[in-house]
Amino acid sequence: MKPGFTRRIELLWYKPEGLDVLLMVLLTPFTLLYFCLTALRRFAYRTGVFPVVKADVPVIVVGNITTGGTGKTPIVIWLARQLQAQGFRPGIVSRGYGGERTQDQMSVEAASLPAEVGDEPYLMYRATGFPVQVGSDRATAVQSLLARGDVDVVVSDDGLQHYRMARCVEIAVLDSARGLGNGWLLPSGPLRESRQRLATVDVVLWNGAGETAHKDIAGVAFDLVPGPAVNLKTGEHRALQLFSGQQVSALAGIGNPQRFYDLLQRFQLEPTPVVSSDHGRVDLAAVLRDGKPVLMTEKDAVKYSDTADTNCWYVPVRAAFDVADEQQLMHRICAKLKVA
Repeated sequence: MKPGFTRRIELLWYKPEGLDVLLMVLLTPFTLLYFCLTALRRFAYRTGVFPVVKADVPVIVVGNITTGGTGKTPIVIWLARQLQAQGFRPGIVSRGYGGERTQDQMSVEAASLPAEVGDEPYLMYRATGFPVQVGSDRATAVQSLLARGDVDVVVSDDGLQHYRMARCVEIAVLDSARGLGNGWLLPSGPLRESRQRLATVDVVLWNGAGETAHKDIAGVAFDLVPGPAVNLKTGEHRALQLFSGQQVSALAGIGNPQRFYDLLQRFQLEPTPVVSSDHGRVDLAAVLRDGKPVLMTEKDAVKYSDTADTNCWYVPVRAAFDVADEQQLMHRICAKLKVA
């Protein structure tokens, strides 16, 4: 999807005004069709008409009910590390969206190409070192992952609507700033499923502790805390404060790039957005011609290491919770794993 068109759709979903409301109404028949198809599909899995594949180990799904980025990848990384600290041996499965795989099921290794396996799976492997498997059918990906080695719990990156894959824990991640948008299902709004779906998940996580788009939806808040910027060419670490006051090119090929721009502005940087679609790739050489430092997300960095120069930096982020919230959250998750 072209970035300009994506931006137009986002305005319709998250900031509708004027003729946008009319367009939402015109899309209503397609929204009703989408609702009927998704409801029938879920009913078919719940009643056994469509088979559900259960793995020999518990599966935790980290997903969302909206399209676009909500911060799932940092949560998957955080959760996998937390599970290891609790004595589990985690593995990760992902669809590998954006990757052009040479075969449907692929394991992610150090020598894997992000362009093949997908930028997010490669980032998750690099950040954790845990086994990562990609495939369009996550249930099959879980089986492939278990066949590879010693894994006793699987974390699925996305897949809340992939009902073919049985799960014992469901975690829905929402963006506090954007919330549920206009509250409509696709294509009139950003929702993959109705907000009532949130009542059936085990945990709702809100990305953005200081923001409250939907106070009526209970959940646990977290923040994405940035570390020092890392130079793609030299590996040098530099505090974001040292870029303060500078004009920089901001590259964020993620679902919600505004969060990255806002983060840079919090450190008094002056970002000029580089337009890129989610999982997309731009001509980095062209971006570098104006001589400004290029700051990008860590997800983008895995795609540009071969074309970057010393003016290219990425900003890693980690999911951070209140200590008490984190302890209670892991206690709830581990309790469900032990009875799975």
